[in-house]
Amino acid sequence: MSYTTLIVSNSSKSTSRAEAATESTSRLLIVYDPLWSNLPEKGLLLHECGYLELADNWNFTAVFSPFWRLYWNPDPGFSIDFSGQIVELHSDNLVLIPPHCSYDCWTKNPTPHFWIHFSYHKTPATPQAIVSKPCAAELGVIQDLQGVIKQSRAEETPERGRLLGTALAQIALSRTDIEWKQTMPTHLAKLQRHIDENFAGDLSNPTLAKFAGTSLTGLGRLFHRYLGTRAAQYVSEVRVRKASALLRGTSQSIEQIAEQTGFPNRYYFSRVFKKMTSHSPANFRAKYRFSA
Repeated sequence: MSYTTLIVSNSSKSTSRAEAATESTSRLLIVYDPLWSNLPEKGLLLHECGYLELADNWNFTAVFSPFWRLYWNPDPGFSIDFSGQIVELHSDNLVLIPPHCSYDCWTKNPTPHFWIHFSYHKTPATPQAIVSKPCAAELGVIQDLQGVIKQSRAEETPERGRLLGTALAQIALSRTDIEWKQTMPTHLAKLQRHIDENFAGDLSNPTLAKFAGTSLTGLGRLFHRYLGTRAAQYVSEVRVRKASALLRGTSQSIEQIAEQTGFPNRYYFSRVFKKMTSHSPANFRAKYRFSA
């Protein structure tokens, strides 16, 4: 299993909006598969485990991502606003944020901050934050995972971190109060495979609707109901995922990668990539290259 361990010192002030944190002390990350570039058709994939010993600036608007986030803080001080639904981060709140869920976040007081990012093949019935009291098993895994992250310079710890992070996500997702969307219809699953296999081709809404045998309105309803997003957004996510793998694992130019992944030019590709990942393609490559 591949991973990259990142130790960011207290002199760093260049934190991406994707994590939405600027720290006053050390920031420790174990990165396993950024941007779900090896996403399986079914199952769970861990992207990142992180811990800030003291975060003092978590003030960002319209944070958005195509993967799940889990947050837990031992002390109060952070708040999240989901379109008027205010959620406080503290020891009694474990917060799960599904994909395609936009939110604002801000800091009231400096506090330690813990998170994991991951992808899961199922979609929740309601695209909103899932807030619950952490169970003893979750708190135990979080405590162990924080220790692993703090000691992540040691060669053997990232693999243990992957196992713990995956276990934490699985425990959190196994809650009986989470409702999942209905089983995806066959024609949408076929359309997903078509997009994944033909990401560089014509994937405009009219073309996708014709392939799925539905109207444009029907296409929009399909994606909203079963995937919680728009067709064009889904296509962009697939293309960015494919591009992230090429940026990490090849020496191809950004222009070549843009062309190979269905973007009309480098400039549009860079704009979409940064909007989705908070990194420019060049910065993403510099940070994650050859971590696979």
